[in-house]
Amino acid sequence: MSARGGRCGINQLGGHYANGRPLPPMTRWRILQLALMGYRPCDISRHLLVSHGCYYYHYYCYYNYY
Repeated sequence: MSARGGRCGINQLGGHYANGRPLPPMTRWRILQLALMGYRPCDISRHLLVSHGCYYYHYYCYYNYY
């Protein structure tokens, strides 16, 4: 499978991803929104179907921005 020239797959949680492609802006915003509301990282990653690593990367990269 390919998505815009990159490899596409399904992570362990059942979410789709494409290596080298950024998360959609809505997913990034939702990570921050749920984290700031007090949800646990594992609950956020399960709800949004993103890996823990992806969650932590976006949370810590954008936390100081917002």
